[in-house]
Amino acid sequence: MSEWILGLGGSDHDFSAALMLDCDIRVAIEQERLSRRKHGLTFWYESPLQRAIDYCLAAEGVSMTDVRVIVSSDLLPTRVRHDFRNQRLREFPHHLCHAASAYMMLPPGSKAGVLVYDGFGSIRGPISGDPFRNVRETFSFFLFGPGGYECVGRTVGLGYVEHDDFPTGVTNSIGMLYELVTGRVPFEAETMPQLCTLILHAEPPLPRSVRPDVPEPLEQVIMGCLRKDRKDRYANVAALATDLGVVGLLAVELFETDQGLLVNELAMRPHNSGHWTIEGARTSQFEQHLRAVLDYPMGDTGLTAPAVAMANVLGGEPGGISIDERLHHLFASDPGVKVHFYGKQVRPGRKIGHVTAVGEDMAAVRERATRAARWLQEGR
Repeated sequence: MSEWILGLGGSDHDFSAALMLDCDIRVAIEQERLSRRKHGLTFWYESPLQRAIDYCLAAEGVSMTDVRVIVSSDLLPTRVRHDFRNQRLREFPHHLCHAASAYMMLPPGSKAGVLVYDGFGSIRGPISGDPFRNVRETFSFFLFGPGGYECVGRTVGLGYVEHDDFPTGVTNSIGMLYELVTGRVPFEAETMPQLCTLILHAEPPLPRSVRPDVPEPLEQVIMGCLRKDRKDRYANVAALATDLGVVGLLAVELFETDQGLLVNELAMRPHNSGHWTIEGARTSQFEQHLRAVLDYPMGDTGLTAPAVAMANVLGGEPGGISIDERLHHLFASDPGVKVHFYGKQVRPGRKIGHVTAVGEDMAAVRERATRAARWLQEGR
């Protein structure tokens, strides 16, 4: 079999999205538990969803290059959608997946009307001035038959969750730190509105009440990060790192958005976002980390040039000239660009390395790095 369907389900009804493509799913991942961390204990620097996918594909003896399309309901968390931004991702309305799940239990060719109620339906729009709620599907009515399906009506209501489907008070790094230390999440509830109410108004159990062996200073740090009033929390990452007693590098990955800077990840280690320092800084992040761990004086963090840019190299589609030939042509056309490969198996869309360019003008340097990364991925 040369073409596979990969199903990312929140529950088994999401897998029915494959029905819309008239295909069978051979590999199905229950991504809700993995990506939202509702249960179990995982580390924030790991990707349990990607690990699960790699495991299942390896068990079948195939790779992502054999996957024709990934199907899911449209309630994928932002991070999962970002991870698969370069894949062939096909999303279907959440209520439609519910309805298809019911319809698939009927004999082939049946005609049926399916009424779906789920206040956790697809997002239909924001609510002005309210970051904690949005407009979501509540009731939907579908007609199914041999010729396909039709949604003949729906209602909407207010959802007490953010666009990412899960309150950030639970899934941010501090919530995960609480979970890592105690073995449980800070807040537990039966419904999403109840959970959001707890996050906004209740205090989580003290970590030492759950695990008496937790050091009291660590408990104070965790609880300080979970204060309701922002003014009572740590003013910056440096203050938090100091109280945590972090030794070594603490990387902060940021995204520049229309709404300002968005902190995506905190990593107590060298991070891909800092790989530009290998050529772009007088002391790279790796050397600086070793200096800190060995209690040596810190190195000079100044730039080696007025402008530095790094671009990730992603795996491209099979075919075309070899990566060695692409590298040969790249070095001939731009001798100053630096290329680093990570030794990973190449898959379409997978990060396999990065390129760095330095120079005098930021726009020109960024264009060089972007062009080099695109050439290595696409061969053109």
